[in-house]
Amino acid sequence: MTDKHPDQERKFKRWYLSDSSIPAENQSDGVPVRLLRSLLFDWVICNAVIKDVGLGGAGALVPSDKEVPEWIRVQVSNTLRMRARVVHRHKVSEKLLFLGLDWSQETERKRSEMLNIVAKYDHANVQGLQRHLIQQREAINAQK
Repeated sequence: MTDKHPDQERKFKRWYLSDSSIPAENQSDGVPVRLLRSLLFDWVICNAVIKDVGLGGAGALVPSDKEVPEWIRVQVSNTLRMRARVVHRHKVSEKLLFLGLDWSQETERKRSEMLNIVAKYDHANVQGLQRHLIQQREAINAQK
């Protein structure tokens, strides 16, 4: 069995919003979001911080004491909520859990809008993220 990096198996490239040389529990970079449980209404589960993002999903840090179900909504802004499936969970520390989120079933419009919102938070790398967005859109259009 080979030990592959998750990026090698992704359909869409991820954009990292933090310095990988710093342990996750010590990082301050990322995009704040809110995780919601959808029943009849959306109920807040907890706040989270997106650490990496792409058209297909994201990685987020959440408090380890929160119970996050398999299907959630990720509130990226007051006007945008993404339906996501938790595809993996990894304990980072006693207080933090890393969640792998898949929102590839969302529309291209919503996924692009989400990346545009994230680009506003990533001030240091906004040009790189904009190039990344263009490449991702070109890849989607080439698949059509």
